Amino acid sequence: MKRIFIFIFCLFALVPGSSVTYAQENSGKFSDLLQKADQLRKQYKFRESLQAYKAALEAEPDSARKVLIQEAAVTAENGLNMMAYCGDPVVVARKKLSVKDFFLYYPLEDRTWRVVPNVLDSLGPDTFARAVYAPSDASQIYYSAKDQDGIRNIWHTMDLDSIWSVPELLNESVTTSEDEAYPMLSTDGKQLFFASKGLYGMGGYDLYVSTWDNELGDWGVPVNMGFPYSSPYNDVLFVNSPDGRFSLFASDRACPGTDSLWVYVLEYDSMPVRTAVEDEAALKKLSELRPSAAGASEGDDSFSEEDSQLRLYADAVRKVRNLKQAVYEQGAALTSTPSKEALSALSALRDSLKSSQAELQAIEKRFFADGVVIDPSKLEKATSASSQESTESFSFVKRSMGPALRINVAKPKKAFDYSFKVLPQGRFAEDNSLPSGLVYQIQLFSSSKPASVSQLHGLSPVFMSRKGESYVYSAGVFRSYKDVLANLNKAKKAGFRSALIVAFRDGKAISVREARRAEAEYKPLWNIRIWPLDGRSLGESEMKAIRSLTSADLAKATDGGMVSYIIGPLSDRGEVDALVSGLRSAGLTNIRAEQAPRE
Repeated sequence: MKRIFIFIFCLFALVPGSSVTYAQENSGKFSDLLQKADQLRKQYKFRESLQAYKAALEAEPDSARKVLIQEAAVTAENGLNMMAYCGDPVVVARKKLSVKDFFLYYPLEDRTWRVVPNVLDSLGPDTFARAVYAPSDASQIYYSAKDQDGIRNIWHTMDLDSIWSVPELLNESVTTSEDEAYPMLSTDGKQLFFASKGLYGMGGYDLYVSTWDNELGDWGVPVNMGFPYSSPYNDVLFVNSPDGRFSLFASDRACPGTDSLWVYVLEYDSMPVRTAVEDEAALKKLSELRPSAAGASEGDDSFSEEDSQLRLYADAVRKVRNLKQAVYEQGAALTSTPSKEALSALSALRDSLKSSQAELQAIEKRFFADGVVIDPSKLEKATSASSQESTESFSFVKRSMGPALRINVAKPKKAFDYSFKVLPQGRFAEDNSLPSGLVYQIQLFSSSKPASVSQLHGLSPVFMSRKGESYVYSAGVFRSYKDVLANLNKAKKAGFRSALIVAFRDGKAISVREARRAEAEYKPLWNIRIWPLDGRSLGESEMKAIRSLTSADLAKATDGGMVSYIIGPLSDRGEVDALVSGLRSAGLTNIRAEQAPRE
């Protein structure tokens, strides 16, 4: 659902007129009222839409549906507020394209879009999100994928040479409980553009930009790009062209069905001016984004396949020619004024040339396989024309889908659960070292040789230590004598009739008597440690659950590559136990209460 930044009870205070009378007059016409409210919102008549939503709210007896109406009404309120921050871009061109492959007409490298489902987006496409942008030379990929609940969020993975990193969700400002789609990184890597249904918006997908925060080392709070980029319809896939000339995005505004989108091409503006548009009719006209400048183009989805293929090939040929010339000029400059910077620039140009030549060869092979023949005279004309284009001109050229995405992606490592349990099959502790501070354990048995899992009788976790030639096995990590005593009989019932309590301080064995005396004299502080299920970060719902249960400090820690979150310190063990219970009830499972280290 849309994140609600405006209090609902204030929502209709701005709407003039007697809504009670309006509701009474339309009693029994709830569906008509709601449909009317939605239609008014999509006509940019936000004030009238708010009044209709209130009438629908008062006519609807069901409390669950009332919530849905309130959420829809908030999008109209947001639209009214966003009228104060409107851009006025220069429209170069627009074309209606099929929702199935509209992204192939963006001026990006050929064969950079990969079909879904794939190794990153395994649950497959939906109406709008139908491909992952993944250039063959990418060192990192931002992509949208569904979770097990069918919600799309944005993920990030990096090339670690032999393997790609475990995909990570972006932070809680970007990750919502609704869908995000088509994340696209700016050329300089400082901005991330994406579409979302779950942030402050006007309905459907809106367009957002998040800026990289160097100080935090993370993405900043997303900003709605506002009218006319965002609208009450679905607006997706904002991209600035690599040559810095254009900005493009797609929208189903003014599309009667669900099978097409308009792709809008705008002049790139690095410093767009935002002004207020008071009149809703003027806002609607602005959002139509009709090309008006001389040379601007507008069309439907009819294309000459021959012209499209010719233009694609001509662009690739021109790119190779330009890079060859740049390599020659840089080489000549290096001869006259050699320097480390010039040598590095030449090396980069040569790499780009090699990559571009490979792309050109791939196009030629595909043309040969498909029986496509390019007239040399037309090619030369197209190549010359494309190099002389004015800033205002734009041609829609269909690129090809890239090959299936075949990358080796690391799997998240599930954090080991150190809470004491009796399971169908016992488990050895992943790490046999004991935490600092005062610790109790249940010593089970000793053996002259290593024990097998079957000898654990279902206990977990079981720690192994060496004492001379013997292997000593102990279960659990307990911070109080009361806790270890409460679990001692579980170990005895599991078959360890001779089990006994042992104690340690900072990893060194001490007598239980000494430990109990120290425990009575010293009131410890406690931390609650949580390991994320994906091994990297907690989700939005988990963070909300934590914040709803405690106001204690929450810190992120990394130990040996293992990520965990620490709540605390807490001084009341009763509070700790209650919080652990509450967190588990909220669905967090990998939790351990542990004594905070002494300073």
